[in-house]
This record gives sequence, structure tokens and C-alpha cells, in this order.
Amino acid sequence: MFCSYSIMSALAALAVIFILAVVIRRTARPGRYWVHSLLKDGKEKGLFWALYDDLRKHPEKFFSYTGMSIDSFDELLEEFYNDLKCEDDIFRQAVTPCERLLLTLRFLASWHSYSSLHLEYRLRKSTVKVVVLSTCTLLWSKLQPKFMEIPDQTKWMQVADLFWRRCHFPNCLGAIDRKHVGIVCPTFSGSNFFNDNQLFSMVLLTIVDADYKFLYVDIEPNGGSCDCTSYSNYKFERLLESGRLNLPEPKPWPGTTQPHPFVFIGDGAFELSTHIMQPYDHGSLNSKQRHFNRRLTKARSMVECAFGILAAKWRIFQSSLQITPEDAVCVIKAACVLHNYVREKEGVDLKDSDTPEHLSAQ
Repeated sequence: MFCSYSIMSALAALAVIFILAVVIRRTARPGRYWVHSLLKDGKEKGLFWALYDDLRKHPEKFFSYTGMSIDSFDELLEEFYNDLKCEDDIFRQAVTPCERLLLTLRFLASWHSYSSLHLEYRLRKSTVKVVVLSTCTLLWSKLQPKFMEIPDQTKWMQVADLFWRRCHFPNCLGAIDRKHVGIVCPTFSGSNFFNDNQLFSMVLLTIVDADYKFLYVDIEPNGGSCDCTSYSNYKFERLLESGRLNLPEPKPWPGTTQPHPFVFIGDGAFELSTHIMQPYDHGSLNSKQRHFNRRLTKARSMVECAFGILAAKWRIFQSSLQITPEDAVCVIKAACVLHNYVREKEGVDLKDSDTPEHLSAQ
């Protein structure tokens, strides 16, 4: 009896020692902490707190860093301050609205990933992701009705008039085109996002006016679909065919009496229809057909220039997005509506070398 009791006591002691060893090993394991030591001094050493006040003293540097002027930034912050504000909790202080907006604009205006930004701003990587995506969602939902709403007939007529004055193409409601936006290969996606350029991408469909502003954007997540068939996957085609775009009634071209429908102009990838115009195929063209192609090319160059301006300002379009396709849709839409916001607030420089304004009508 005494022997069995001693054995049980020894086993119990060994069990206690084993449990203590496991606890000590786990607590001593490197890398297990509540807040990384690099992030503890975020309020003192983070990029926002160290740079923001000095950055505002240099407007040209501020514009390069955020993609917009100080006045545009302040107006945006004032309008969405309450929506960006979060309450502190018992564990940590919330990211301020100003820092949330600056961080998001820096993400859009640079090639930086969540990993690099979380070290610069001394924030958790997960926090950076939440801040960027929530702010992008807010910007799209609030700015889209003001700066990218589908035009009514009066607005469509203004767009057509501007195309005629600048590009000498009559009854034009916008230039339509697609842009492949590179992304890192999504997990288990196979060849769904793999395009003909041997890259993984999503396809951005846009309609642009003669001021290089986007009238409509839509995103096809599957960048592997070819250009000649991807148009049918967009909501725009359904809106156009159902007559829900509020297009103006046909109107005669200048110097003529026969009414002609208003059209969107694109390249050969878009199927010719009542409201879609494309150039003549290159080949044995007569002088009138070549003249028509020159006019159409001048007008369609507006969308090419808009893509160039978009990628130059929001440099995320110059490299592959290191985010999921779902997050990429949110980020791309925010960048497009911010493009319109900046063009509206800060004007359009018609002296840009990429504008066809200087080309005279033939």
C-alpha cells in the first residue's frame, strides 16, 4: 500500500514538473508578444507623427507624397472626419482620422505594401490593412455619387459638346477602353487571372470625357478573359442595351440635317453597334475613311491619356497589387474616384503634352 502511494506521488510530481516545463518553454518562446517592440513608440516615432507637420510646410512635397494639394486634403479630411474617427479602447489608442487618410493616400500614391507601411507608421500590419480598405470603401461610397454619378441627359449633352470643341468628333459621349491592372497570383486561382501578356491581372473598364475624368468604371476580376469577349461581362453593356443610361435623342451632326445617335468610341475590341463606334480596319481605306479614323483616334486618345494620368498619380497601377482580388476592387475604385476629385478641385491643365487639343480638325 505504501509502495503504490509513493509511486502515485512520484508520478504526480513528474506531471507537475512537465507542466511547468511546458509553461516555461512557451513563455520563453521568441516572437510571442502582445505588441512588438518596434510598434510601442508609434505615437512618438511613427512616420505620421514625425513627418506630417513638417510635410505641410512644403506644398510641393506634400503633393508628391499624397497625390493632392494641402487644400484638397484638408477639404477631404473635414468632410469625412466623423466617418474616419474611431473610439479608443482599453487596450490601445485608435488611429486618428488624419493619419488614416494620409496612410491610405500614401498607399495609393506609392508602391508600398502593407508590410512596409506598418513599419514606417509603427502600426500593426493588420491595422494598416483595415485602415486602407475601410478608408477606400468610405471614399468610394461618399465621393462616387458626387464625382462619378451616371450622367443625365443634360450632362451627356455637355460631354458631347466638349468632345466636339476639343476633338472635333460629333455626338460623342465618351471614350471607352480597358486597362489590365496587375495583381499577385491569388491562391488556388489556376489560370483565371492569367492574361495574354503572361501576367496575372484584373481588367478595369472605363469611360472618359474630354477632361480626362472618368464617367463610369467597372472591374472584371477575371483578367484572363480576352479583350474581345470581356466587354459582355460588364454591367455597362446591360445598362446600355436596356436604355438605362439616359442617353440623349439622336441629333444631326454639325452642317447636316439627318439625325445621328450619340455614341461611345472605342477600339476594335468593342463590337460595333448603335451606340458603340470603332475605327475602320486598316487596309485599303479611301480618304474619307482615313479622315474618320484620324478624328476617332484623336477623341479616343482621351481615355489613353486618362490612364496615363491615373497611373502617374496613383502609382499602385505601376506594379502588381499585393492584395486579394476582392481588396483590389475596393482600392481601384477609390483611386479612380479620387482621380476625379483631384481633377475637379485642382483643375485640368490643357497644356499637358499628352492632350490632343493642339491637333487641328482636318
